[in-house]
Amino acid sequence: MRILKKLGQTATEYLIILAVVIVIALIVVGVMGGIPGIGKSGKAGADKAYWATAKISLEQVGISAVQADSIKIRNSQDDTVIMSSVIFDLNGVRNEMLTENVTLASGESKLVSPTATNLVCTAGNSFSYNVEMTYKMGATGAEFTDKGHAIGGTCAN
Repeated sequence: MRILKKLGQTATEYLIILAVVIVIALIVVGVMGGIPGIGKSGKAGADKAYWATAKISLEQVGISAVQADSIKIRNSQDDTVIMSSVIFDLNGVRNEMLTENVTLASGESKLVSPTATNLVCTAGNSFSYNVEMTYKMGATGAEFTDKGHAIGGTCAN
């Protein structure tokens, strides 16, 4: 009787440990994006964290079903920058968001009205575009391209 009780306790402990390991594994897979639909919130959070701390960041993006309405660009660097290009890319469809150079002093934010009309966005649905930005440093003239980060939000009417 004592042996059976000991075996039952061991089996129960084993099942509890196994359940905890499975739950942890599912959480890790979901956060890493291994299961479509589960990891998107993790990626959106990572993208939002990137833009909050980027040297040149997109503070807000307003996109409606037919065009990009506004983007707000912020310069967090110690030097003036001259933005020459901001491109939103979705599966190889590239949309130029700037029609002229935008100069941003250190710590300055500017609201820009882009003219891109080739955006894929359905009113009320979420969107996510890969962003490519090209800018020059005001003091040195050195040119930089920052790409590979996504920006997302909800499409307006």
